[in-house]
Amino acid sequence: MTKHSTLVLTAISLGLVAFGLLYARLGFFIIDEVIYLFAADTLRVSGSLILDNGFGLSQSGDLIWSNLLSVGPDGLTSQYPAGSAFFWAPLMDAFGERAVILTNVVAMVLTLFATRAVAMQLFDDKSVALGACLLLLFGSFTLEYAFVYWPHMISVCSITVSFLLFLKALDADRSALWLAAASGLALGAGVVFRLDNVLALPAFAILAVLFAARPFWIFAGGAAGMAPALGLLAITNQVKFGTWNPVSYGLKGGLVDAAGYLPFAVIVLILLAGLFLVRGRRIRRSWLAIGALGLVAVIAVVP
Repeated sequence: MTKHSTLVLTAISLGLVAFGLLYARLGFFIIDEVIYLFAADTLRVSGSLILDNGFGLSQSGDLIWSNLLSVGPDGLTSQYPAGSAFFWAPLMDAFGERAVILTNVVAMVLTLFATRAVAMQLFDDKSVALGACLLLLFGSFTLEYAFVYWPHMISVCSITVSFLLFLKALDADRSALWLAAASGLALGAGVVFRLDNVLALPAFAILAVLFAARPFWIFAGGAAGMAPALGLLAITNQVKFGTWNPVSYGLKGGLVDAAGYLPFAVIVLILLAGLFLVRGRRIRRSWLAIGALGLVAVIAVVP
């Protein structure tokens, strides 16, 4: 089977696309899907990111849907990034709700091939690469993410492609800047769908400090690649929430309040600064990696 891994993955991919096109059931599974589709359909119909469910008339707290919708300066709006609305609105106009599922299926297919490429980059073994793809497909929530109305699969695809380009940038010399910029661009493309993608940045940064041939070029390229996505988020958040903060959900308090993650960001910055200083003394990278993992473990268990 491993001799024909491309053929196997292609056959699986065609089967998944056919299922999504012909047999996948339309409908909602959780409330998040309602919000994503509501925002996309509103943008399709009215060209606006402001949602109308009668809140402007009654000001009833029930219409905020347990704070899953945000109250902006111009009315109710989705707390989630506007990328899914911009991406899905024109597709829904042409193909209806099934277009949302098909984009997720295509994202899953791209993720499978990107996963194989990552495994080949790390292990150079076709059997391991194919096994990684099959584990991802049948041993995780991937199939569930593919046939629904929320953009988790697009987010996973973005991170996987970004990580693949990041791995190539680690060992690169002159091309490190451009590979890192492409990696940042891929990661940013996912951020405009789901802000969770930014949580990959600390891991990328630590790996760059520990193992990159040109760490400063990777940081510079990655920042440049992320800039367009953060700029788009800042503009749309100003329209929706009245803030230029690109990682805002328009809500205060709880797990979606970006301010709650500032202590973690400070810890990561201190860790990176320490790793840069220690790396300059040419201590073995294996010891650096062990120290970084130990610190991360302590942060994870200490409340």
